[in-house]
Amino acid sequence: MALDLSLGLGQGIARQVGGLEAKSDREFLATNLNYGQWIDNIQISGKAGYLVSKETYKDSTTYGQINAGTATKNQIQQLNIGIEAGYWMSGVMPYVGVAYTKDIRIKVAVTDNSWDRDAIVLKAGANFFSIASQITGGIGYTEELSRRSARNATLMGNLNFKF
Repeated sequence: MALDLSLGLGQGIARQVGGLEAKSDREFLATNLNYGQWIDNIQISGKAGYLVSKETYKDSTTYGQINAGTATKNQIQQLNIGIEAGYWMSGVMPYVGVAYTKDIRIKVAVTDNSWDRDAIVLKAGANFFSIASQITGGIGYTEELSRRSARNATLMGNLNFKF
């Protein structure tokens, strides 16, 4: 069993047709409790996590002109619980998983109250490990299902070098 903690900061720019642009600052804190069990070459792992995230938008602009009063802030606190299964193949481990996400607390700029608070998340990917060259990495895809008012799909990769 393992407990991990992640902190993050970021910046983003949302651009739309018609010259509309909004810049944002993002910050998050996530903690996860992980458990893994090996059965021959198969690894079964479970994870429970809690995420707190905030995204603060400055006043938007249209073709460089400030749209006063458009600054906003989105916040979310989210609980996640899931399971994954991976198969070890000499340095490569493809995996699949399923998780449940519950938005515990949410404050978004949209005020029509149509935000779905629950989602099922499907995952698939592969990680690779090379102890000899001290490089690890992976690629993964996740997609949220069962939300009526939002879609979220993520393709991400990572590459780690030990030096």
